[in-house]
Amino acid sequence: MKRKIAAILSLDVVDYTKRMSEDAETTLNTLQRILDDVIRPLVHENKGRIFKLMGDGALVEFVAATDAINAASQIFNQMRDEDVTLRGVDGLI
Repeated sequence: MKRKIAAILSLDVVDYTKRMSEDAETTLNTLQRILDDVIRPLVHENKGRIFKLMGDGALVEFVAATDAINAASQIFNQMRDEDVTLRGVDGLI
């Protein structure tokens, strides 16, 4: 069996259930925009691969821990002005 080492970045939305109960359509549209405009490009730029999407989150694989950290940091920086808060491995981003 071939083994490989990977760094996994886990992201999910804070208060997702509450947001969905208050306004599901806006919540889904906002999350799709953030996924398309922020998360996917930064994951790709940092040589990552989204391998699992859930309603309110994602699991992302990176070959190197430094790439995962860089991606998380960049996502954090771009999410500052968003109405959505993401929870990542090392806290809220």
